[in-house]
Amino acid sequence: MNENRISKQLIEYLEYKHSLGFKLEHEEGVLKNFVRYTLKYDYDGPLTRDIVLQWISNSKPSDKTRGRKIEVIRPFSKYAATFDDQAEAIYDLIYKKCPRQTRPLYLHRRRSASADETL
Repeated sequence: MNENRISKQLIEYLEYKHSLGFKLEHEEGVLKNFVRYTLKYDYDGPLTRDIVLQWISNSKPSDKTRGRKIEVIRPFSKYAATFDDQAEAIYDLIYKKCPRQTRPLYLHRRRSASADETL
């Protein structure tokens, strides 16, 4: 089997993302790795949390590596779930040591009552 349901969805996803100007060099490699895994086991079902966890559990036993794979596959899973009623979008973090982008911290000063009155 050279293609399956997930491989077709990945082709469409990558075409879509590239049309928007995204390069996805690292992400594309990780996603193609996932597709190779599904093809190796002749899996032709929808993208589900179970197949993702099977793929991740067969990788290096580092939470950081596994967490990064979840971060890469999450947007693809949301895309697949949009067009495939049987696909599952992966929303939650499964591994705790997943690298996250930090959000800027905004500090707000409280205004005193007298400052509000002068405005």
